[in-house]
Amino acid sequence: MVELHPAHDRYARLCVCLCVWRVAGLGALCAAPAGTQGFAERYLEALRSGGSAYPHHILAPLGVDLSDPTFWTDGLALVDGFLTETEQESAALTR
Repeated sequence: MVELHPAHDRYARLCVCLCVWRVAGLGALCAAPAGTQGFAERYLEALRSGGSAYPHHILAPLGVDLSDPTFWTDGLALVDGFLTETEQESAALTR
């Protein structure tokens, strides 16, 4: 295990937290049935809550179960798809 300076450790934890929120948000959005009433407001409320509670409590109203491996697999597949698309577009621009 690599030991980080406390300031770098805090930054690394923030990066992980932001990644979790990104995957959770995308996963929740994709898992929500089309036209789900009030989803946007619940999502904004989750974002506004910041670090006031554990992520699994904050995301529960969105239907997100952070303990479900499928949630993570699907969410990371979305991120992978976005990255692949970005790489392809970037390669097309540099030709």
